[in-house]
Amino acid sequence: MAEVQLIVPVRYCSECGSSFESRYQQAKTCSGPCGRRRARRKTNERNVRLAADKPRKERQPPKPVNKREEHLRRRYKLSLAAYDAMVDATGGRCPICGQVPNQWVVDHDHACCPGKDTCGQCVRGLLCNPCNRVLWHWLTPESLRAAAAYLES
Repeated sequence: MAEVQLIVPVRYCSECGSSFESRYQQAKTCSGPCGRRRARRKTNERNVRLAADKPRKERQPPKPVNKREEHLRRRYKLSLAAYDAMVDATGGRCPICGQVPNQWVVDHDHACCPGKDTCGQCVRGLLCNPCNRVLWHWLTPESLRAAAAYLES
């Protein structure tokens, strides 16, 4: 019987230029590291090409955002300067209990804006977290006065 011999074409690696034999017609690189290097290069070329297609404004890196400032602006329509002025106005102590809080909580009127986000007009001030929770449970001044009268009796 005649021995069948496969002719394997010699190819040249697109990354390092060395010759290699491959049965696969689509082989472009000689080994795994060269293949990974080629994939990274192609990805970078594609990203550069896509970035060039975008408008200049979209290509600029995003500006770093202060998370606290973003939270105050979105939730309470407060700037960081206005928040700092409110902290200074309290004198560093909670207006209700007089304690020095670890973190200030923005108190707002839930009757005006029942959700989490406010219109910005219903912000009453800054409180410590325990006092803000008490006010949240006693939503009306009448119910708070009734609770105070009960505690005094």
